[in-house]
Amino acid sequence: MLFALFFFLIGGTFLATAIASILLPFLSTALNIAATGLLVWNAVVLLFLMVLRFLWKRAGRLERRYIQSFSGWKRWALQGMKVLLAAGVIWEILVVAVCIALLVTHPLDRLLPYWAVS
Repeated sequence: MLFALFFFLIGGTFLATAIASILLPFLSTALNIAATGLLVWNAVVLLFLMVLRFLWKRAGRLERRYIQSFSGWKRWALQGMKVLLAAGVIWEILVVAVCIALLVTHPLDRLLPYWAVS
């Protein structure tokens, strides 16, 4: 019984390693493609948000006096836009940084067994 358990563990480990060595190169390629696509898309969104924030700031729409000159829903909407523009820029910078880190470090390549790397 102990031999069967040992054989099962060794066989399962070998099978898992074999499957991982077959799948991980494809997953690594898929991760690189997805990270590149996300990097491009989020860089475009970041550029859009930064241009929008710059234009609103230059027009004075993000100043406190301008926002407080309104009342009701428009005041709340302008305050929300002010916060969301700042938070959106910060979020997009973080997402772009993570995508760049994924493309630079290739984390899935480190999971491959040494004999599976070609």
